[in-house]
Amino acid sequence: MENQIKNFLQNCEQIIKSQVKRYENRSPFATKIPPVFILPYDEFEQKFGSNLHLDSSFDVLVFDGDLSLSGGTINSAWLKDKFNEAGGKNNARAMFVNGNLFISGDIIDDNYLFLQVAKNTACNYLHSQDGVIAIGGNLTAIWGISGEYNDGMLQVFGKTQAPYIVSNDHAMPDHSASECVYVLDGRIGRSYLGALEGWEFFENSELMFKDGICEDEHQINISAFFEFVKKGVNPLVDFKTFEARKAAMDEENEE
Repeated sequence: MENQIKNFLQNCEQIIKSQVKRYENRSPFATKIPPVFILPYDEFEQKFGSNLHLDSSFDVLVFDGDLSLSGGTINSAWLKDKFNEAGGKNNARAMFVNGNLFISGDIIDDNYLFLQVAKNTACNYLHSQDGVIAIGGNLTAIWGISGEYNDGMLQVFGKTQAPYIVSNDHAMPDHSASECVYVLDGRIGRSYLGALEGWEFFENSELMFKDGICEDEHQINISAFFEFVKKGVNPLVDFKTFEARKAAMDEENEE
């Protein structure tokens, strides 16, 4: 197991380096806004089908075609502004992209964001929380994806490609089309290309996180984790640091 941990932590250094290169070499998306209109939820569900699990008190802001944004963040405030621009006066929490969604920025559910995309989605980082995010095609996130709390969910009906998948008690994908680090309720696992057996979780995972990330043995501070990642810094320690922490813990337990 010691060699497995050593190899894993060494490989994590390569994962973050690869993602920094991907970020630096990414092709930015030019802003392209398709026709926009508002539909009552019942009409939206009948016309397009829905994975948002809402009721008739909601309206849905429909982007009728590919939506591409050169930067910024799609969140509840952004969606509210777009609703206002379209003349909406009802519950401004749900949007649908009838095509692909590409953004040179983040997608953040910070206050019951309900987002459905018919085809593929690409972004820098995606966080799911209280609402529902449903991606009909593939999801690509350069820095990774995360989910927190059990009220909402993130569904991806195609393939997910992300270097980090972090879940604190949240329904979301648990595999990536490329090699990734998986953090489930504070436990660290790693997928391997072509693996058929799911995940291997390491003992003493809490000792692997850099300072400020691990809040307790059952969850991590997701914001702190991705602050490291977005700076191009490995959020996990090297093997020498892990060994020192493990020795200190064992000594403390013996006392």
